[in-house]
Order: sequence, then C-alpha cells, then structure tokens
Amino acid sequence: MYTVIKQAATRAADVAKQVLRRQIDDEDEVKLRKLLIKGLKHERGWAVAFQAADM
Repeated sequence: MYTVIKQAATRAADVAKQVLRRQIDDEDEVKLRKLLIKGLKHERGWAVAFQAADM
C-alpha cells in the first residue's frame, strides 16, 4: 500500500515538473531572472544548488 502511494506521489511530482518546464519561456531573460531571484530568496536548496553548479 505504501509503495503504491509513493509511486503515485512520484508520478505527480514528475507531472508537475513537466508542466512547469512547459510554462517557462527560456528566451525571456527578465522572467528567468525574476524566477531565479525568488527561488534563491525563498528556497535554501536553490542557493546551495546554484553555488555548487557555479563552481
């Protein structure tokens, strides 16, 4: 039972990621900057990942 719930949650998260990827226009630099700034401000994981990728 737990495995089924976990699989459903994983699939839901994957779908949410796909929807978000389709909504982000990577050609619009202003919107990408706003998204990055808000992500870095509100999500500590973003800041850590961004610093690791920057190295």
